[in-house]
Amino acid sequence: MIRSLSTFLTDLRAEPRHALRHPCKLILDGIEISATLTEISLGGARIELPPQCISFVPSALRAVHIDHTGTLRAQERWRRHGTLGARFRSRDSRLRVAAWFEELGILDEVSPGG
Repeated sequence: MIRSLSTFLTDLRAEPRHALRHPCKLILDGIEISATLTEISLGGARIELPPQCISFVPSALRAVHIDHTGTLRAQERWRRHGTLGARFRSRDSRLRVAAWFEELGILDEVSPGG
C-alpha cells in the first residue's frame, strides 16, 4: 500500500537524488544566472533561483555550470515556487556527475550507465 502520493512519486524517480546546497550558474541564451543546487542526481538537478531572478522562457536554458563538474548540457523540465528542475542531456554529463559523486564518497549508491 502506498502511504502518500509523495512516497509514490519518489519511488518512480529514475535516479537516486542527493540533497546539498552548492552554487551553480544557469547558462541561458546569452546570459548567466547565479543559482543554488539543492538536489542532484546523475540525470538532473533541482535548482533554487535567486529571489530577483529575471524571467526567462524554459527553452532558453542551455546548460548548468557546477565548479566540480564543468558545464553540463541541460533542459528545463519544470519550474515552480522559485525552483526549477533541469535534466542533463548527455552521457558525458552523467559521467562527470558520477566522478563528482565519487569525490564526495557516494558513488557506490549510483551507476553512471543508462
